[in-house]
Amino acid sequence: MAVYEILSQQDENAEFSYNGLLSEYLAQNPELPDSIRDAFTKIAEAEPDTKIICDLKGAVKLDAISNRIIHYRDISKLEGNPIVYPYILYAKDENADRAMLVVPYEPHGYLYARG
Repeated sequence: MAVYEILSQQDENAEFSYNGLLSEYLAQNPELPDSIRDAFTKIAEAEPDTKIICDLKGAVKLDAISNRIIHYRDISKLEGNPIVYPYILYAKDENADRAMLVVPYEPHGYLYARG
């Protein structure tokens, strides 16, 4: 299944705060930081069919961790869907599906994981 189909078929059982058109998200969220709003506005103007999913929560597949030093083993202690992806922009055209993870810059920026 293509990434566009997977992201657009997230239902009420999935954990996220918004999933829909980027232009609608911009209209509904005037409090976005200027840098994010400016970038997202340019993308929405260039590609009006771009969608966004916000605060998508995901699990860790322990089999995918190749480096098994002690720091990585601690991740198995996190329960549920501990990783939060702030923004994923996604779109498709006749040639391909595309998705982009956007993590707002902060001096010590990282993906949020709750434990």
